[in-house]
Amino acid sequence: MNEWVNSILSIVIVLVFLVGLEQIGKRLGWTDETIRKSVHIAVGHWSLLAVWLMETWYVAAVPLVFFTFANAFLLYRVRHPSTRPNGNRSAPSIIRLPCS
Repeated sequence: MNEWVNSILSIVIVLVFLVGLEQIGKRLGWTDETIRKSVHIAVGHWSLLAVWLMETWYVAAVPLVFFTFANAFLLYRVRHPSTRPNGNRSAPSIIRLPCS
Protein backbone atom coordinates (compact mmCIF):
# COMPACT_ATOMS: atom_id res chain seq x y z
CA MET A 1 0.00 0.00 0.00
CA ASN A 2 1.13 3.54 -0.65
CA GLU A 3 3.11 5.04 2.21
CA TRP A 4 1.01 8.24 2.20
CA VAL A 5 -2.17 6.20 2.52
CA ASN A 6 -0.58 4.38 5.46
CA SER A 7 0.15 7.73 7.05
CA ILE A 8 -3.47 8.89 6.70
CA LEU A 9 -4.76 5.53 7.96
CA SER A 10 -2.41 5.89 10.90
CA ILE A 11 -4.10 9.16 11.86
CA VAL A 12 -7.55 7.54 11.67
CA ILE A 13 -6.46 4.52 13.72
CA VAL A 14 -4.93 6.72 16.41
CA LEU A 15 -8.07 8.89 16.62
CA VAL A 16 -10.26 5.80 17.02
CA PHE A 17 -7.89 4.37 19.62
CA LEU A 18 -7.79 7.62 21.60
CA VAL A 19 -11.58 7.93 21.68
CA GLY A 20 -11.80 4.30 22.76
CA LEU A 21 -9.17 4.79 25.47
CA GLU A 22 -11.04 7.79 26.82
CA GLN A 23 -14.34 5.90 26.88
CA ILE A 24 -12.77 2.90 28.62
CA GLY A 25 -11.15 5.20 31.16
CA LYS A 26 -14.46 6.90 31.93
CA ARG A 27 -16.25 3.56 32.36
CA LEU A 28 -13.54 2.29 34.69
CA GLY A 29 -13.71 5.50 36.73
CA TRP A 30 -10.24 6.82 35.88
CA THR A 31 -9.50 10.42 36.73
CA ASP A 32 -9.04 12.95 33.91
CA GLU A 33 -5.33 13.04 34.71
CA THR A 34 -5.02 9.25 34.36
CA ILE A 35 -6.83 9.33 31.02
CA ARG A 36 -4.60 12.19 29.84
CA LYS A 37 -1.43 10.34 30.84
CA SER A 38 -2.67 7.14 29.17
CA VAL A 39 -3.28 9.06 25.95
CA HIS A 40 0.23 10.55 26.06
CA ILE A 41 1.80 7.13 26.65
CA ALA A 42 -0.20 5.57 23.80
CA VAL A 43 0.67 8.34 21.34
CA GLY A 44 4.34 8.20 22.35
CA HIS A 45 4.47 4.49 21.61
CA TRP A 46 2.60 4.97 18.36
CA SER A 47 5.02 7.68 17.19
CA LEU A 48 7.99 5.36 17.68
CA LEU A 49 6.20 2.58 15.84
CA ALA A 50 5.19 4.90 12.97
CA VAL A 51 8.79 5.98 12.36
CA TRP A 52 9.91 2.35 12.43
CA LEU A 53 7.19 1.03 10.11
CA MET A 54 7.30 3.71 7.42
CA GLU A 55 10.12 3.83 4.93
CA THR A 56 10.77 7.56 4.96
CA TRP A 57 10.88 9.79 8.01
CA TYR A 58 8.97 12.68 6.44
CA VAL A 59 5.92 10.50 5.72
CA ALA A 60 6.02 9.25 9.31
CA ALA A 61 6.18 12.88 10.45
CA VAL A 62 2.89 13.81 8.75
CA PRO A 63 0.68 12.36 11.50
CA LEU A 64 2.90 13.93 14.16
CA VAL A 65 2.54 17.34 12.53
CA PHE A 66 -1.21 16.80 12.19
CA PHE A 67 -1.59 16.05 15.90
CA THR A 68 0.63 19.01 16.84
CA PHE A 69 -1.68 21.37 14.94
CA ALA A 70 -4.75 19.58 16.35
CA ASN A 71 -3.38 20.17 19.87
CA ALA A 72 -2.73 23.81 19.07
CA PHE A 73 -6.27 24.23 17.78
CA LEU A 74 -7.86 22.40 20.71
CA LEU A 75 -5.74 24.18 23.31
CA TYR A 76 -7.13 27.56 22.35
CA ARG A 77 -10.64 26.47 21.30
CA VAL A 78 -11.73 24.03 23.99
CA ARG A 79 -12.51 25.58 27.33
CA HIS A 80 -12.59 22.34 29.32
CA PRO A 81 -10.29 22.59 32.38
CA SER A 82 -8.75 19.16 31.80
CA THR A 83 -7.13 20.45 28.59
CA ARG A 84 -5.09 23.01 30.51
CA PRO A 85 -3.10 22.48 33.68
CA ASN A 86 -4.57 24.54 36.54
CA GLY A 87 -6.99 26.14 34.07
CA ASN A 88 -4.09 28.04 32.52
CA ARG A 89 -5.10 29.07 29.00
CA SER A 90 -1.51 29.83 28.03
CA ALA A 91 0.04 26.38 28.43
CA PRO A 92 2.08 26.16 25.22
CA SER A 93 4.00 23.05 26.27
CA ILE A 94 1.33 20.92 24.58
CA ILE A 95 2.58 22.44 21.32
CA ARG A 96 6.29 22.78 22.09
CA LEU A 97 6.82 19.19 23.22
CA PRO A 98 5.65 17.49 20.00
CA CYS A 99 7.71 19.97 17.98
CA SER A 100 10.87 18.93 19.77
